[in-house]
Amino acid sequence: LEHAAKLATPGIIAVAVVAAVALLAYLAQRVMVRLAAPPPGVRSAEVISDQEATHVVLGLDVPGFAHAAGQWGYLHLPAASLVPHPFTLVPGGDQGERVRGKVQVIAKVCGEFTQALARHCKQGAASRQLAGVRLEGPFGAPPALDQADAVVFVVGGVGVTPVLSLAAEARRHLPPARVRLFWPLRSPALLRQCAPFLEPHLQADLQCVRLKRGAASPQEVGDLPLDAKEGPGDVVDWLAGVSADLWADGARTALLFVCANPGLADVAKSAPSKRSVTGLQWQVHVEQFF
Repeated sequence: LEHAAKLATPGIIAVAVVAAVALLAYLAQRVMVRLAAPPPGVRSAEVISDQEATHVVLGLDVPGFAHAAGQWGYLHLPAASLVPHPFTLVPGGDQGERVRGKVQVIAKVCGEFTQALARHCKQGAASRQLAGVRLEGPFGAPPALDQADAVVFVVGGVGVTPVLSLAAEARRHLPPARVRLFWPLRSPALLRQCAPFLEPHLQADLQCVRLKRGAASPQEVGDLPLDAKEGPGDVVDWLAGVSADLWADGARTALLFVCANPGLADVAKSAPSKRSVTGLQWQVHVEQFF
């Protein structure tokens, strides 16, 4: 407004006033949303860890809250930070299904906020530090999974969280052979935590789940869910094989959903054009994290 006043042109002053009013209205709307929304109840809080990584699993009861598969929300926890942090919304139903009013957050502990969140979650759902938690959302526009003949997910580590709801949504429209998953990760604990969301909807022998463990993890991990194998996987070769399989099965279009670190995401995005041996048309959707 001060800058507009110095220019002393009615048009600029009017635009500045309108912009200021719009900003104030937006801020007021955000405040009203927070005040109107009932505070969530913490249903469960735990920390899962192994020699590779530590993850937080936070279950919330949020009256009236509903989200679409693949959406995300802002988690507010004053005891950890004054700044809200975004996380994928994971179904909170007893069988891993989306249920109104129930939601989960699964997060890798890798920064100050998640470290503080882990400390509080170690005290369990009754932790006083978790009492101030709030959830804002949902946000995001996930891809339409019913617009392609097949859906292929390429995710890395905790980037699997959108797939924990999207896999079920894809299977509502597609047969088992046309929903595929490439998922390299390092944490056996994360694999076992997430597998129950995926196993009912994926044909295990058609997926590529690879457990890549470091030299600091020599212990045996036992039987792995989702027909997971230890060792690396080549996403380019895998996508070439999947493309040929889907084409032979009659698919002519496929959605490639990518949620991974920049390295894997870049390779996955370009893979269909590099090694395509069919006429399969790919639509690429990328949700990249850092």
